Amino acid sequence: MGKKNKGREDEKCYTSKDLKEESRKKGFRMPELGLSKRIFLYILTIALGGLSLMSVLIKDMTNNPVFQYLFYVIYALAAGGLGISGYYLVINIRRITRENVKPAIEANPFTNRLASDSIYRAFLFALPGLGTSMVYAVFNGVVAIYSRSFWYLTFFAYYLLLSIMRYGVLWLNRQMGGFKETKEKQIREWKAYKNCGILLVVMNIALTGAVVLIIYSRNTQKRYAGFLIYAVAFYTFYKVIMAVLNTVKAGKTKLPLVMTLRSIGYADALVSLLSLQVAMLTAFSEPGAEYISVMNTCTGLGVCIMVLLAGVGMIVNGIRHIRLMKIEDE
Repeated sequence: MGKKNKGREDEKCYTSKDLKEESRKKGFRMPELGLSKRIFLYILTIALGGLSLMSVLIKDMTNNPVFQYLFYVIYALAAGGLGISGYYLVINIRRITRENVKPAIEANPFTNRLASDSIYRAFLFALPGLGTSMVYAVFNGVVAIYSRSFWYLTFFAYYLLLSIMRYGVLWLNRQMGGFKETKEKQIREWKAYKNCGILLVVMNIALTGAVVLIIYSRNTQKRYAGFLIYAVAFYTFYKVIMAVLNTVKAGKTKLPLVMTLRSIGYADALVSLLSLQVAMLTAFSEPGAEYISVMNTCTGLGVCIMVLLAGVGMIVNGIRHIRLMKIEDE
């Protein structure tokens, strides 16, 4: 009898504690809304957004304080509606992903491996990067010969080295794919990692030459036709963000070839950012403005330093790992 009562007390205590912990984790939650209510919320948010834009246009046309306060109310409602709609939109996307997209991905062997195997994904996505680097190298080389421009010649050399590095890593990974995980294989991979670091340092010479041309030459303007510059800007910012995230993830894997690919992508993204800035300042600034030279100089030197530090870090890290492995064999 005593054991039974004790068991009930323990069960009661556990249940109470569990409920408190669960309520603490959940905290405040937004209420569930049906499909019709969510659609109404989205339409209302769009309408409030349109009213807020209209109020901005006609705000200077009236000095009536009633309308001024009304405009502030519209702004507040539009901001609140945008926040709430964003919350439910994210919830809906997560639910659709969990219930529909994820099972479909897991059902297909290729997409399942692509989603779950980060190493396989890194090498597969390196193929488009190799193609892009080769296209950029050929384009800059042809323009350099046609226009006799050292500006395009430096970028030809830069993207050519990027292509060589990417191809070398992919070739080495394919060649050693069937090998067992031995210290000899690991040493070879760390040597490739170190050699790519050396190439990054060499590439920095070409990059420094491009920066010098940006600073002292007026014939380095790079232009994009029409609205193409906005597409290039979007792709460049996406590439920079993904390069930083992938570099951090690759560092956690501790796999030299994966880290090498991510370092190459990191250097590629930095140079694309510099090239985009030069093009945007050329397109949207007044010719001869002093701040153009200052901004290009600061960004160019910053990119050179970051690429140089990445290359030196790869050399030092590669030498350290190779030495540790050789010491373990002795």
